[in-house]
Amino acid sequence: MSASGPAARCVLFDLDGTLIDSRPALVAAYRAAFDEVLGTEFPELEDDPERFLTPRVLEVCTDVAGPRAGDCVEAYDRHYRDTTYRLVTPYPGILDMLAVLRGRGVVTGIVTNKGRARAERDLAWVGIEPGSLAAVVCAEDTVERKPHPAPVALGIATAGVGAAETVYVGDGPQDARSGRACGASTISVLYGYYGREALREAGADHVAATPADLARLLTGGPA
Repeated sequence: MSASGPAARCVLFDLDGTLIDSRPALVAAYRAAFDEVLGTEFPELEDDPERFLTPRVLEVCTDVAGPRAGDCVEAYDRHYRDTTYRLVTPYPGILDMLAVLRGRGVVTGIVTNKGRARAERDLAWVGIEPGSLAAVVCAEDTVERKPHPAPVALGIATAGVGAAETVYVGDGPQDARSGRACGASTISVLYGYYGREALREAGADHVAATPADLARLLTGGPA
């Protein structure tokens, strides 16, 4: 690890906005679902992550579609897993960074509020082998979601490494709060969906402005 960054035996990552840019896929799936079920356009929520990205799909659909929420969730899930996942891309340098961490014996994993079927589809599409990860914690695995500590705590327990030896990386304030509540070190990335102002009060231990900054913090490589 970099002398200026956190030393860790385990690094757990949020998925959307941290390892992958899935915003185009999410927007396309919502648009297709609402067009199919309601015959209407999906409201322009993309610039408000607290309404569009932080809630689970059922909550977004309930907010917009009311009694047709269940139909919208089914359509969203189908469109995402069948087609729109192809719009997902890994952030530059992320795959190389993960390989370097694993090569150094650092345990890696994912803790996401995303549903497992969509998360696994993303991982396969971008070339991250789930078997290479010590933990993959998804929305179905805990009743509570981030910023509650339960998802990150489960990731730490599944990885078999103590919280004091773990770094949790995410792009949202809920990520920093969840990791800190578990006793892990935290890194907030600014290149994701929330931005500096939303992250300021969450108080992560480190901030990475770009994927290259994140790689430098975690591997000691050049920014």
